[in-house]
Amino acid sequence: MANTAIIGGSKLSYKTDGETYTELLNVKSIPALGGEVNKEEATPINSKSVRYVPRLKDYGDLEFVCFYEGGATGSNYRVCRDFEEAGTVVDWEVTMWDGTKFQFSGKCAASFDGGEAGDVSTFTLTIFMNSDMTVVPAV
Repeated sequence: MANTAIIGGSKLSYKTDGETYTELLNVKSIPALGGEVNKEEATPINSKSVRYVPRLKDYGDLEFVCFYEGGATGSNYRVCRDFEEAGTVVDWEVTMWDGTKFQFSGKCAASFDGGEAGDVSTFTLTIFMNSDMTVVPAV
């Protein structure tokens, strides 16, 4: 496992216009970003095995868990709630520790997570993609 690394150093960023991404601070976890390819059975009647053809890729809802910093203006939660309330389509970018980037756009929802006394407060940012995902390899 020579190239194994932890996910630390990765980040989630956003932009709504222009060229500059702003990092969304205190993201705790990143979801799977590969998606799932839907398939359709396409077996000819003379075949001895089932065959499939790939169809559309489905990324599903992307759920990022973030540490809750409070609801004040400028906090990570407030930024996400403002996007949700305005129905803003946001450009998102996940940058992995090695520089690989996953870029996509979509609307979002922010939901405060439950907990018990002594738990760290978190919220879940759910992104509903409305674009393809572009993968930019690390250089």
